[in-house]
Amino acid sequence: ITVLGTKFMVSDYPEDKFSQVVLTEGSISLNALGEHRSMSPGDRVVCDGVRIYDSAPDSAPVCQWLSDIISYEDVELGEFLRRLEREFNVVINLEARGFAGESFRASFSRSDSIGSILETICNIFPLKIVKKEDTYSLIFVPHQTFLELRLKQNYRHLQLLYHLLHQLL
Repeated sequence: ITVLGTKFMVSDYPEDKFSQVVLTEGSISLNALGEHRSMSPGDRVVCDGVRIYDSAPDSAPVCQWLSDIISYEDVELGEFLRRLEREFNVVINLEARGFAGESFRASFSRSDSIGSILETICNIFPLKIVKKEDTYSLIFVPHQTFLELRLKQNYRHLQLLYHLLHQLL
């Protein structure tokens, strides 16, 4: 990639199925797999290791990335956790493999901690976190226990809300 005064995003990790470049401002000259591409704002080029092709850009994630927001639409939990590992330089073990292919949607601020992001995941899926040093394990929680945990959490939120309203009145 030759940068010619620009804003762009590159995603190129060995464990990903493809690499991509999305350009939001300026221009880029791209050379890969023996092909040359000149990119203009709004262009998205994808390389799957065999060929390079233009793809319809989804500029929302790029704009959010530039605004320090991490956003995913229809991402599988296993893929999401791999991305968190890269972002936070930690190890995350999903010990409930049955959930690896489950898709969901999420947005986080780059200032959010890995702990708070994983807590949010555990509010979506019946999982609990076990942390040892820089390793997080997400373990399946039976549905009954999961529901009890969520009810207790909701009860605490209601108590806080009640006290806040009581103070205002």
